[in-house]
Amino acid sequence: MTELFRGIAEVQALFPAGFNPIRECLKAGVSQIELGALGVYSKSPGSYDPDEQAIRLDPGLSALDREQLAREINKRHRGLGVTSEDVYVFVLFHELAHHLRRRRLLGMPRRNGLLARLSFWEREEIFGEEYEAEAYARKRFLEWKGGCR
Repeated sequence: MTELFRGIAEVQALFPAGFNPIRECLKAGVSQIELGALGVYSKSPGSYDPDEQAIRLDPGLSALDREQLAREINKRHRGLGVTSEDVYVFVLFHELAHHLRRRRLLGMPRRNGLLARLSFWEREEIFGEEYEAEAYARKRFLEWKGGCR
């Protein structure tokens, strides 16, 4: 039981005070949040595994990494106002969007393949999924930011 609470505290430490990532995941039906690096070649701060219904977050992002990621998100979403402290909130909402579209993800052929080896249509499907996840994350982030004031 102590291990569970330590794990919850480690997850919560990634997020600003007042944001409850565990509650957000439970509301969406996500069964696991895992912490750990996403792989040698991955620069992504988060990922979603539809088979396990698990979100994985990389807690190893430096302050500089988080600042850069916030700038990239704000470039894609003008006026969103993501700060380095808010980065994991946006990332979590992005991954929750994938969970909410889990059935579609499970039906995607070769969803874990290298983009260079996928057909045009398979790439379009993946880009469409990412677009939808970004739109959902933006919407939820704005709702959360509005409630923080």
